[in-house]
Amino acid sequence: MKKIKISRRAKEQSDKYRTFFGALSKGMLKKAKGAFCDFEKHSVPFETDFVYRYYHDSFKIFGFQMSIERLLKILLIFAGKHEKIDIITLRRMNFNKNFIQLIQDALSIKMHTGGMKKSEWQKMTSAYFNVKHIVSATIQTVEDFLNGNIFISPLDYHTALFLAVWNFELVVRYGLLPVEKYDLRILREHGSKDVKKAVQIYLRKANAISKAGGKK
Repeated sequence: MKKIKISRRAKEQSDKYRTFFGALSKGMLKKAKGAFCDFEKHSVPFETDFVYRYYHDSFKIFGFQMSIERLLKILLIFAGKHEKIDIITLRRMNFNKNFIQLIQDALSIKMHTGGMKKSEWQKMTSAYFNVKHIVSATIQTVEDFLNGNIFISPLDYHTALFLAVWNFELVVRYGLLPVEKYDLRILREHGSKDVKKAVQIYLRKANAISKAGGKK
């Protein structure tokens, strides 16, 4: 069998991947879920209001930018970041370049009166729609992981979206997901208490499936 040559960037992503998941905790998850639940509770009326403001030519439409920043703050809970939300932070954390560009396009629009151009509206709504779904996908992926569901192939939509935006696409392409013995050992030895428990749950499930298959 021909050995696959893994690029340096893929290996860097793999290291970042193990670091990210090794630091996760149920405390992080609870905080992010609470913040997102609170956001969603008020988002529907605000979303409708923002759409209305576009047709009303009101400067209040720029409230969309605050909503985007609020969602980014929730997203960065999982990275242990409590710093100012800006493009430099997103680049330093190596998010997907297309995601960064969407956010930059939306947040770089300067507040003004006299209505919003269609191009500005499209940038703002596109960024908001994307980051809202990405926060939801990240929360679901982390919750699955901490429950011992460590990425069973084929990947579901929220896990695939999470991997793409957090810039782990090469990890997926080369099969460097943390279901390999090396990655599981690293997570079990150096991960947080909740991560170690998640690995134990995963291994119990995997062993049960293996034994059930052997009896057939």
